[in-house]
Amino acid sequence: MNLNYYQFIVFIAFLSQLCSASKFNTSQSKLEKSCDVYLLLEREYGYKDFFEVSSMKENLKKDNERLHLKFYVMTWSDADIFLSENNNNDHIYEIALGVYRNTLSTFNTRYAPGSDLVTIVEKSSPNMLSTFDPVLVEIIQTNDGEVIVNIPGYAEPLMKYLDANPLNIKLFSFSTWGKTPAKWFYNCQFDENSNMESQKNNEEQLFTSVSKLSPTDPGVFNKHKSFFHSLVPTLDKFDDDQVMEFQQGVIEVMKKVKKTSSTTEKPKVRIDVRSGW
Repeated sequence: MNLNYYQFIVFIAFLSQLCSASKFNTSQSKLEKSCDVYLLLEREYGYKDFFEVSSMKENLKKDNERLHLKFYVMTWSDADIFLSENNNNDHIYEIALGVYRNTLSTFNTRYAPGSDLVTIVEKSSPNMLSTFDPVLVEIIQTNDGEVIVNIPGYAEPLMKYLDANPLNIKLFSFSTWGKTPAKWFYNCQFDENSNMESQKNNEEQLFTSVSKLSPTDPGVFNKHKSFFHSLVPTLDKFDDDQVMEFQQGVIEVMKKVKKTSSTTEKPKVRIDVRSGW
């Protein structure tokens, strides 16, 4: 078996996992160890459990902010956040992420008791949410009443709204739509600098992997290294389903390579990625 060919397959698997798993620079296992978890399963839309902002250990307010919260969510559609002064639903903000099958996000508000929710900001957000990768949601309220919703790594800001009569936000809650399952992480206790260091280590590992597959002389052209560089922009454009399909294809190829490792003939296999190529 040609060693370079086997390294090529292993590297493709590593690269696809790196591009997917590090999308927001954290992992589900890390969040489960470091955060409070709120799970929604088979439940109709509505806010039932309310959490106090004052109980959050992580409220990273800066000098010009009255609120700065971070949540992570895993769901394929309709991740909803409720923000209010109390649980009477009088004057509230609702941030609805990835509605309409993960294509659109809205900022809604209710101005008076008994009134309907009104959408005041609407933003296209295709493929923003993920069932497999925790998505970071950052909510900031400035001293002048502007509410900013960031999805770091996707859109900063995603939505902004300046309220002339801003809420003194004391409570938050989570929901979803149409019994869509969702997993929320809040009150997380970990050092974001360690996340950045982890990302740096991943990048160094990726560089090392490429270096091992190519000549040390930078003047020597290597077709494998050239291919690896050309692959990254395509993977970056994949949505979650396409990345998962790509990974599954790579795994199948690796299985076939291992089965034929005892022969000298190069296995006739291919990576079958039906969408995105």
